[in-house]
Amino acid sequence: MPSVVFLRAVNVGGTNRCRPAVIAKQLSKFGLLNIGAVGTFVVREDVRPRT
Repeated sequence: MPSVVFLRAVNVGGTNRCRPAVIAKQLSKFGLLNIGAVGTFVVREDVRPRT
């Protein structure tokens, strides 16, 4: 089941900023999609901790 993740209070401008597109690219193995530039992502893959 896909999940929607919203990173609240993320600094997307100025110094020490978060770059959602870079995060989505680095986590693409989980099917992560960046929706806009405000820190909203959709995770399409089933992500579970290793046992």
